[in-house]
Amino acid sequence: MLQEAGFHSLEVIRAATDNGASLLSEQQARKLEFGLIRPGYLADLVINTENPLANFKTLYGTGAIKLNDQTNQPERVGGVK
Repeated sequence: MLQEAGFHSLEVIRAATDNGASLLSEQQARKLEFGLIRPGYLADLVINTENPLANFKTLYGTGAIKLNDQTNQPERVGGVK
């Protein structure tokens, strides 16, 4: 919805990760200990072979359909493996 409202893709990802982690730690009145990739912090990582800034659908569980330039055939990319 943020993307549809005109936010840049990077702002959408930051709102869902970094800003969310900061807000949760503020509400719990605790030091920030998650949401960053640093030693001693808690983090869940999503590693994707496609660029989610170009297409958020690659983060969907089923991935996204993309046209293969070499074969000119549609193929599924991204998704949970």
